[in-house]
Amino acid sequence: MSTKKVTIIFVILITGVLLLPRFVYGLPWLLLGFGSLLMPNPPAPEITHGEFPFRLEYMMGGEKFVVEDVFIAEFDGFGWNAGEWRYRRWRGWIKGSGERMVLLLDDEEKRIYITVGGARYYMGDERHQGMGPLIPQITVVKNNAVGGTTISGPSDELLAQYGIELISWELSPPIVNSFR
Repeated sequence: MSTKKVTIIFVILITGVLLLPRFVYGLPWLLLGFGSLLMPNPPAPEITHGEFPFRLEYMMGGEKFVVEDVFIAEFDGFGWNAGEWRYRRWRGWIKGSGERMVLLLDDEEKRIYITVGGARYYMGDERHQGMGPLIPQITVVKNNAVGGTTISGPSDELLAQYGIELISWELSPPIVNSFR
């Protein structure tokens, strides 16, 4: 055998040995992905669109603010991920702003948002039944030289930290939906 053929065989063997662990590690994930394609979708919702009025009243810097708007929720087909397998996908946004959360404060240093819930909750998706009322969640996005950091959590602690007091929190209840 020539030296060129030996070199080619050696390169092929070394490449195979180096790639084998990656193939062995990735094979189960590949099989899971293909297997999920064979799984049926969960039942579709009977009601696919809903509008849910809400009202938030808060104090900041001694001034009272009131936000009254409508959260819109829509069924958006089916999705797949490794945590939930097949699931119902929902879209939700606030009618007035097109955002998913209400902006409470926007200055040079930070933006503070409060969530009014998600589409899955309002549309009565089975996985959220019996969870009880929503608890306000605050998201603070700090602008800095690195590009920003996000802090999320229950409202009381974060709002107090930034001098915001939530006076009232009035949300529409979720609907009772059927899935077939």
